[in-house]
Amino acid sequence: MAAMREDLKMANAHTNLGINWLACELIEAVPGKASGRPVVRGTRIMPDPIVNSYELGDSIEEIHEGFPTLSIF
Repeated sequence: MAAMREDLKMANAHTNLGINWLACELIEAVPGKASGRPVVRGTRIMPDPIVNSYELGDSIEEIHEGFPTLSIF
């Protein structure tokens, strides 16, 4: 079950959620960094996989396990 759930996350990681990420102060788009796509400020982590994990039912703790460099505040 966990492997299937992980596959779903990976499949959804590259979808466009239709969100204007740049309206959020925690997101930035820097030319040359992640091909200029929106990322969490100061990282190369795109926000879509984080939101997808949450929508799949992952808790904040589970999401943090997948993205340990992000802080929880």
